[in-house]
Amino acid sequence: RRININEIDEDGNTPFHFACQFNHEKVVEMLLKDKRVDINAKNKEGKIPFHYVCWNKREKVCEILMKDSRVNILEKDK
Repeated sequence: RRININEIDEDGNTPFHFACQFNHEKVVEMLLKDKRVDINAKNKEGKIPFHYVCWNKREKVCEILMKDSRVNILEKDK
């Protein structure tokens, strides 16, 4: 059985949302290496993982994300 790397929970959060929100630097780095990961996925509130990084002041994860040109740092929060 294949695993859906972008599986969502009842709130629309993906594993990448959780890795960013809870400051799991190594998991963030690992997921960024997998091109299947939707790093700009919006949850039901319209939030992308980068929003959680900013709100929770996750400086190291922020640095990691800022180096990846795929991350939409200009995405507005609803």
